[in-house]
Amino acid sequence: MTNRALLRSLLKELRKCSSAPQQQFTQSPFYKYILSQFRRFDTTTEQQCSPKHESMQVAETYLTLLKAVARHRQLVNTYKCREKTASEAAKLVGLSLPATYSGEK
Repeated sequence: MTNRALLRSLLKELRKCSSAPQQQFTQSPFYKYILSQFRRFDTTTEQQCSPKHESMQVAETYLTLLKAVARHRQLVNTYKCREKTASEAAKLVGLSLPATYSGEK
């Protein structure tokens, strides 16, 4: 992933997690810090090559974390809306409850 694509993806995921409007999001400390770090490691010399790769690795890891948290939140909202009955829970995994015995002939 290129630096620009990584930065755009990271900011996109942060924007999804943020409750602030777009204009306020660009003024947030998260936004400013990420931009400053990307600008800091944008041009490096041969001697400073390792910190750039480390920072890109950290950014990719953080992006993966943000995507996983968003996916987890989506799954929780999907399956934890309310308590399910035993038959609904059984159908969720592809099973069915056995017929109940009434005792009448």
